[in-house]
Amino acid sequence: MLLSGCGVFRGKGDDPTAWTNAQIGDDIVAWTEAHASLEAKADASPNEPYWPHRIAELELDAPESVYESAQRRASEVSAEASAEELAEELAETSLRRALAIDPGYAPSLTLLSQLLYDQGRHFEAIEILEPALAEHVMRGAPEVRACLALHQLATGEVAAAESTLSPLEARGEHWASVGSVLTYTRLQGEHYREAPRWAERALEAEENGANCTNYGIALLQEGKPREAETYFLRALELEPEQPGALYNLAIVEQFYFFDDEEATAYYRRYRAQSDDDPDGLAEVFGEPVESLRVSGGNP
Repeated sequence: MLLSGCGVFRGKGDDPTAWTNAQIGDDIVAWTEAHASLEAKADASPNEPYWPHRIAELELDAPESVYESAQRRASEVSAEASAEELAEELAETSLRRALAIDPGYAPSLTLLSQLLYDQGRHFEAIEILEPALAEHVMRGAPEVRACLALHQLATGEVAAAESTLSPLEARGEHWASVGSVLTYTRLQGEHYREAPRWAERALEAEENGANCTNYGIALLQEGKPREAETYFLRALELEPEQPGALYNLAIVEQFYFFDDEEATAYYRRYRAQSDDDPDGLAEVFGEPVESLRVSGGNP
């Protein structure tokens, strides 16, 4: 299976008063003050899930130096844990705090889903997302449905993923945010021949790296490598390090155009972004299979 694109795991809360990572930079004092301010707001509004959600976002965006002392706060992370792992531990705690207040709070469901996906904790995510979608989230929550479908796909439940996404198939504004997942599901399921039409519809809704990559894959499956290459390259114009586009350009250059040098260059750029290797390119490009770590990845 070629490495597809997915754009649902993007974006964060929109708070005009929020601190951004660019504003804080590597300033530990500024980050600490921002964190304390958000904690105070969360304490003052204990029934509002927004504030613990914002805390989670801030924890994920923290300067690495912040986590030199984070082990005192992270309850179950070993002393050897990386800064990224510590950030994810703290953010997960904050997101679960938000969901304890409102189990259907879509921003926290989506961000927690991303963390669990990246860690390969798919069954755990399904246990959270299924009841939230059934009981708490209003109007179908397109992004939450898309997240659930991605975890179902990761566990091999393609039919379940298609069923989860079926309410989203009709055209609408939601295609801009979840069109890549709808296409990704078609590319993996029994209805892959429909993928070009779905990929084109997703592109019409929003031209982004994930949608261009998926359309390229659909064209490649139709036996159109040159046209596919055009869309993979367009994906890189929009998102210069889009993993799916880099991976598939390595495939196209190696197996369709027989350009070893170009293929290797794309593959090396890809490996700087991700360790996922669904087509075993590591062996093709002379990289030992054992060097690849198991990862949930991001389609």
